[in-house]
Amino acid sequence: MTNNFPHPATMFAWLTLLVVFLSWICNVYGLAVISPDTGEEIVVQSLLASEGIRWWLRHVVSNFVGFTPLGVVATFLLGWGIARHSGMWEAYWSRLKSNASSPSVSVLVVILLGMISHTIGEAGCVILLPVAATLFRVTGLSPVAGIVVAYVSMSCSDGSNFLLSSSDSQMVAATQNSLEVAAIDDGRIGPMCNRFFMTASALLTSMVILCITKKKLLPALAVSSENPLLRGEKTLSRRERRACLFSAVAGGVYLLLVLWATFSANGIFRHANGGLDGSPFMQGLVFLYALGLALMGLVYGFVSGRYRRETDVIEGLSHYMGLFTSYVVILFFASQMHACLEYSQMGRCVAVIGTEWLMGIQLEPWGILLLLLLMVAAFNFLVPSSIVGWGSLSLLLVPPMIAMGIAPDEVQCAYRLGESSCCGLSPMGAYLPFVLAYIRQYDKNATYTFLLRHLWRYSLCVLLLWSILFVIWYLCGWPLGF
Repeated sequence: MTNNFPHPATMFAWLTLLVVFLSWICNVYGLAVISPDTGEEIVVQSLLASEGIRWWLRHVVSNFVGFTPLGVVATFLLGWGIARHSGMWEAYWSRLKSNASSPSVSVLVVILLGMISHTIGEAGCVILLPVAATLFRVTGLSPVAGIVVAYVSMSCSDGSNFLLSSSDSQMVAATQNSLEVAAIDDGRIGPMCNRFFMTASALLTSMVILCITKKKLLPALAVSSENPLLRGEKTLSRRERRACLFSAVAGGVYLLLVLWATFSANGIFRHANGGLDGSPFMQGLVFLYALGLALMGLVYGFVSGRYRRETDVIEGLSHYMGLFTSYVVILFFASQMHACLEYSQMGRCVAVIGTEWLMGIQLEPWGILLLLLLMVAAFNFLVPSSIVGWGSLSLLLVPPMIAMGIAPDEVQCAYRLGESSCCGLSPMGAYLPFVLAYIRQYDKNATYTFLLRHLWRYSLCVLLLWSILFVIWYLCGWPLGF
């Protein structure tokens, strides 16, 4: 597979045009289904019809500025810019490299961080990519390889993880809602209903990612010294070492304050009900992280002498806007593609048609679950789960599968595995533009096919092994959780 592929922005522009064309075709042929939520008819809306054109003109700006990753990434890059411009990040990198562990340890650390990144929601991607690139860099590995490993680990984390997160509660709430709508009582549904299988699959997935990384990815991505971002470390002066110490102390104090404001008896960062789901801490995590980086960078900059005036600080805040400019161009077209796909309702129609087809097949329960897993994997490659998620599909899948003797926690687990296995490959990923923009810092020619060339082995192996493990688990009658 060659890398002769359009720029990411061009790719998303073409995908937007494809969505527009397909919406027109589906509308012409009258594609429509019945909504599982309301019982109303869902008709594909053409983006070439007069109403579709008017909708796009009214929403083209809001489609862009309202796309969640835009604000998340912009906020993060302000703090990240200070950390890099002040010299703090490079100084820490120089000190880390002198005490660096083996490359295998860095790879395993990035994998494990990716596998638990789902616990902090959307902040996981923007926080982990720079960390992964740095960890690989300090052990003499390609930072691009670190970004790829982090991205594939994060992509698998929803179907294979060690810790509970808000997504577990959201999945269970949707499953429970489908049971209530169908007047079915099943006591096995709870946040831990898939925990045994999730933990086992996480161990298996970590080993698979580690093996493929060492045997295929690292040899394919050799480190080049031509890029200024990959050059060797400098020797720190006494003043710079003192600045590292002061910034570390400032970062430690800031971390303690955040933890106190979150977990103390009177923590103001917690939700009103005392939990973390939907709390100010979780919703403002990216800002808190960026503020911490900025604070440490400021301390380092002023102590080291890199900063002397407030204009130096403003320059630092805008330091990474070069990356943001490239990202904004890519994201503009990506946001239009997502919005057009959601407006057309093609994704919802295809999802309903697919689930109805699945329910009409006569197979053993394990065969139905395996087919569901594979169908969701293929569907999620083409349509973002944010458009057609478990909240809608559970109403179509759970009640009829219970009638077949399949427990709701088994249906939910099969869906999660299918959704996570191939989402890293999908060009529809919400944070794919940021991943591509970040990789292009190191490789200006990187496109979507660059990621595809390195990710397909991970997704294929994970999908195959998850499918085998799930079928064995089901046939052995082992509980998925508790």
